[in-house]
Parts: sequence; C-alpha cells; structure tokens
Amino acid sequence: MTLTTTRQLLESLYRETIAALHPGSAVRAALDQRESAGPRPAPTHLIGLGKAAPAMCAAALEWHATRSRSVAGGICIAHDPGGVSVAPLPVVLGDHPVPGIRSHRAAAALAGYIEASVTSGHDVIVLLSGGTSSLIGAPRAGMTEAEYDTTIAALVASGLGITVINRTRSHLSRWGAGLLGQTLQGHGAAVEVLVISDVIGDELGHIGSGPCVMLAGVSAEAIPHHIISNNAAARSTVVRLATERGRKAMQVAQPLEGDVEQCADRIGLALRTFASTARSGTSAHPARVICWGGEPTVTLPGPDAPPGGRMQALALLLARHLHDAGKDAHGITLLCAGTDGRDGATCAAGAVIDAQTWSLIREAGRSPDHDLKTFRSHQALQAVHAIVPEFASGTNVNDLVIALVS
Repeated sequence: MTLTTTRQLLESLYRETIAALHPGSAVRAALDQRESAGPRPAPTHLIGLGKAAPAMCAAALEWHATRSRSVAGGICIAHDPGGVSVAPLPVVLGDHPVPGIRSHRAAAALAGYIEASVTSGHDVIVLLSGGTSSLIGAPRAGMTEAEYDTTIAALVASGLGITVINRTRSHLSRWGAGLLGQTLQGHGAAVEVLVISDVIGDELGHIGSGPCVMLAGVSAEAIPHHIISNNAAARSTVVRLATERGRKAMQVAQPLEGDVEQCADRIGLALRTFASTARSGTSAHPARVICWGGEPTVTLPGPDAPPGGRMQALALLLARHLHDAGKDAHGITLLCAGTDGRDGATCAAGAVIDAQTWSLIREAGRSPDHDLKTFRSHQALQAVHAIVPEFASGTNVNDLVIALVS
C-alpha cells in the first residue's frame, strides 16, 4: 500500500468510528430506557455541558418532540456549536482547554437559569461530556477569577495525570464535586445524568469534575448517572470497522495514560515486536490494525508554550521511534488523534506518521529533535502535511491511536 492509500484507510477508520459514536443514538437509547422505568416528574429541563453538549441536546430535544413531550427549557454550554441547532435552548460558549472569561460567564448563566426556572417537582436531565470542567470553570467563594484561571492553567500544563488534575480542580470549581447536583436538589428537582465519558475507567467523580457526584458525608440523595459512550466503545468500533474491511484487527486494553514519552515508548516497542513477529511468520493470524486509547499527558514549560497537543506530541515521538527502528519499522503507519476533533489549541485533530516522517521534517528545513524539546510538534508535522485537520466531531471519548502494519 502507498502512504496515501494507508493514510486514507486510517483516516477513514477514525472518522467512521466517530460517526458511529455520534451521541444521538446513545442519548435516544438512554431516554428510551429511562422512560421504561416509569413516569417522570414534569416539567422537564435539559442541561447540556461539555464538548458533546450540542449533539446531546439536539438528540434529547428530538426524542421529546417525536413523543409529543414538552421541554420546559434548558441551557447548552459548549466549546463549539458545530453547526448543530438546539433551539429553543440558548447556547453559551465557554473556554477550553483552560477556563477564561467565557467560562466564568457560562458558569454564571447556568446559575441564572437554575435560579429562574427550576423549582420543586421539576425533572432535570443533565447531558454531561468531556470538557465541562473548563467550559464552566469558575472559582468557589474565597478565590478570585484570576487566581482560579492561573491555578487551573498551571495544573493543565503540569504534566500531572488527568485523574489528579480532575480531583484538584473539582474542589476549586464553583460547580465541581457535586455542587451542581446539590443546587438542583436544593430547588426540589429530580435529577438524572447521561454521561459521555472522557475519563479512563469512567470514574464519575472525574468526568467534568463530577458536577452531580455527591461527596461522602454530604446530606443529599445520590443522583443516578448512566455512561452512554466511552473510549472502550471507540476502540471496539475501530476493530469492528477494520474487520469489516477484511483486515485482522485488535485493540490494546491497557489505556494510554501518564507521560506522553512513556506512552510512545510502549507503543513503539509493541509495534516493532509485532511487525517482527508478523514478518517471521511465527504468528498464524497477525493483526494488521492495532488500536490504543486513552489520554497521555504533556508537561509544558508554562502558559506561553507554542501551540500543540498531546496527540501531535505523541505522533512526533512515534515518528522518531519508527525512524530509529530502521527496517524494523518498515510498513508501519499510525494515526494519533482526539475523538473531539481537536488536539490542543491548534487547527489539528491529530496527525498521521510513518517511518519516513522524521526524515521528511529534516528535509523541510526543520530540526525534529529541537521541535520535540521546544514543544513545536504542530509546526513540525504541519511542515510535512502530516496534520489531520480540526473538525467538530460532536463527541469526546478520549484519544485514539490506530496503527496499520502492512
């Protein structure tokens, strides 16, 4: 296969996986199941939070409309509406990946809606997805907005695991650690949460900073949560789609998490071992497509670091691995991308690389080693047209790495 054909296959698997995971069907199925449990209070409010909020809200509105059920109102807080209409719900845009003035306004808009519209006997469906922590990021009492923004930006750039970051910011944030749920219950509403998980292990307290997850010792009724999509579903879909194309395929269950360099070392070793085994003929049924999922972390030098993203950093590191492996990397191509269609503060969703990418970057007049050290993965990969362009995917279930060994 040529690089062009290989790239087309990988991008096709990636985009078709995202299309298959569109929130619409998952939301509708969850609402069907919710209805089968018995009659709900009325009126109903929809609160959409996160990168997938527009698609989730649109599906919930459609579900209610097709059943002639009224929706009293709601609010949709997102990063990008993605061309999705959620009328008559207002759409409020927050900042991502770190909170700013738009996030503070979104947090205030959420408070204003609840105060004005939600009261005893009402039904609230919270449609929660990744990115919520930043999109409604605002400080609790006793902390200024500037202090909050600086603290969260430092956390995100620290290289700490996402679990530690989420745990810390949930206790600093106005709506984190169950405070949204407590507020809604304080207004007498019945609350239920439908969740698209962007957290490895689907730990509810870490998804969106757990806005409706009650902490131990809080005198409030636990709020039901339902995971309707996650990274495991994405990986399984990649394998299914590759198999339907007549290719052997497998997924790696161990998630990609922690330092991005360690993740690259792990993937690089696995790919070289696999390719060597496949060529030697010792594997009776060698998989041709291998899929990983997760969320590596990158430690940035500060808030003024050049634009990049963890998937582009991983892609450039893997390009070096394949270059250094020589003939052992022949025939290996990888796509590294975010399922939300964005990778950091760039115009990219990720990148596609192979064993030639490292050399091509040099031929383009750049130093890939220097680009790695100075966090310029985006510029390096863009110089050789390795970038997968940014787009609004409508969902967010962590990152995917899809490898093809041909």
